[in-house]
Amino acid sequence: MLSEAKLMTIKINLLSMIATFVMLMTTMAVKANPVDGILSDCMACHAVSEPSEMTLDERMKRIGPSLFYAGNKYQAIWLEKWLQNPTRLFPAGVYYGEHTVVTDEGDIVLETDLVTHPKLDQQQAQEVTRALFKLKANSEIVADLEVGEIKKVSQRMGSLNFRKFKGCASCHQDAEGDGGVSGPELYTAFERFQLTYLISYMQNPQAWEPKSLMPNQHLKQKDVEKLVGYLKTLSEDKP
Repeated sequence: MLSEAKLMTIKINLLSMIATFVMLMTTMAVKANPVDGILSDCMACHAVSEPSEMTLDERMKRIGPSLFYAGNKYQAIWLEKWLQNPTRLFPAGVYYGEHTVVTDEGDIVLETDLVTHPKLDQQQAQEVTRALFKLKANSEIVADLEVGEIKKVSQRMGSLNFRKFKGCASCHQDAEGDGGVSGPELYTAFERFQLTYLISYMQNPQAWEPKSLMPNQHLKQKDVEKLVGYLKTLSEDKP
């Protein structure tokens, strides 16, 4: 018969071995997929792998935008800088219906309900940016997209087209606090997004996100270029 002390020692050794095995398997998993390891904290709010299918209800419950095609979407310089000093890109959250109250005077955003993105230090921002740029789903959408020179348009004509002719301001802001709240702000869009993504998304949002709430307006190439030209003006002619 083993003494009680020896039984306790055996139990402690077994628990120690199990703990070591779990740590080893976790380390191996991270090494096998370093991107998942670096982006593990992002997964709580963002989709970093392409979902097989997403229901509309799941789309409306998302906290952050999808990142599984981040390498084809963002500009690296902007992303690294933003991660160190994040600002709110979606005035009313990724799904506005959860965070707004409709009134006769307009939509009121319940800002206390919104999640604030954590700040990263420079090294963390660089590591996350490198990891995100390995996520390149939907590359076929931009593979053969030919982009010519995007010319800036006048502030007056661009604003008129954005707000009145195309109705973009019903969902988006082209100046801080000025415009709709159901979509992301667009006054930093030209420096935020890769040009190929910006153009192709305007042409067909559902090609990137089947459950995108942005309607496909079937814009002609010249219409897309005018809108992008206005976003370029907003970016380069800041007061």
